[in-house]
Order: sequence, then C-alpha cells, then structure tokens
Amino acid sequence: MELTQCPYDGHAIEVESCSGGSLLVQCPVCDAAWEMHGAWIRRVRAPERDRVAAARTGARPIRR
Repeated sequence: MELTQCPYDGHAIEVESCSGGSLLVQCPVCDAAWEMHGAWIRRVRAPERDRVAAARTGARPIRR
C-alpha cells in the first residue's frame, strides 16, 4: 500500500521515520496521523473536521 495523499482532504502527506522501522505519516492540513510498519497501518490522530471542511471548500484552514 502506498499512501501519498490524505484520504480526508486529498493533500500531500508528510512522512517521518520513527524508531523500530515505523513511519509516522501526517497530513499538514487536517492534522490526521497514521503509524505504518510494513503492511500494518493504524490511525493515531483523527483529522480536525473544521480543517477538512475548509480544505474541501478552498478556504484557508483554521490554525490553532
């Protein structure tokens, strides 16, 4: 599986290497995050719904 875009807002994701060979995959727009290790993936942070809605309408996301 290759995750290159956020499934919530379609923006490009950022990947960070973690200890033990895991990857932390994050969306800079909606703040959702997943941990990947081999074929295993789990969501560690849900998206912020107001940011997803703003991204879909083309508005500037709200930064907190």
